[in-house]
Amino acid sequence: MCIRDSYPGVGELDLLVKRLDPLSESRIRFSAFSQLILPSSSLDANLMRSRVPTYSALRPGDLPFSLETQRQFAALLRLLLTQEASIEATKRRITAKRNYSFYDAFDLLDSRHKGYLSLIH
Repeated sequence: MCIRDSYPGVGELDLLVKRLDPLSESRIRFSAFSQLILPSSSLDANLMRSRVPTYSALRPGDLPFSLETQRQFAALLRLLLTQEASIEATKRRITAKRNYSFYDAFDLLDSRHKGYLSLIH
């Protein structure tokens, strides 16, 4: 996978694929890619999904995005890969601590002791 003339590290890609591939097939399906790329706002995501491609008249070799859109998309992918690596490194540092229990960490967040986390009280 090439992102605007640069290649991400195998470790970064591996982390991203593992997070987005619940069936462990070493593949990122379009549905998972969509969750990764589309905005969290359902309104914005639905607007993006409803867009019809306007590049059907492209010549072979032409790219469907402007140079600026390509740069922004590449920056987004690099950020996602970097963040995934950073999150994994932090998880490893935390779990290496002898007095850390992820059950206690969940309990700390589950202040009402309901067995789940929710934005709704």
